[in-house]
Amino acid sequence: MKRLKILIATAVALLICGASYGQKIHFSGALQNMHLWRGLQVADGGVLSADLNVGFLDDGLKVGLWGGTDFTGDYKEFDYYASYTVSGFTVAVWDIYNYSPDLPYSKDIFNYNKYSTSHFLDLSVAYNFDTLL
Repeated sequence: MKRLKILIATAVALLICGASYGQKIHFSGALQNMHLWRGLQVADGGVLSADLNVGFLDDGLKVGLWGGTDFTGDYKEFDYYASYTVSGFTVAVWDIYNYSPDLPYSKDIFNYNKYSTSHFLDLSVAYNFDTLL
């Protein structure tokens, strides 16, 4: 828990420092009746989520934190990510951490042991066709 607090404090400090150089800080929150990830139902009850990121290079490069939890405590997710967008293309890398009360090793957000971690990396490439209009 102490490491998590230090990580969050460091991330917030970096975001604030970035803002002093003209970068944009973005924050959004959502309240949902369930959480879907790529069509899979991850949480079937109410979910509260938040996204905090800082944009560089006219928001072409974003670095941020995303987190979500349900109201029962069965679903918790904390992610770090970086994305870069140019000419309609976006490349993003996410470090996704999921907590499950049924898995004893998942309680440590800093567990990166390849045999017992609750982290996984996600790489995505996308294109926004609205840039053609």
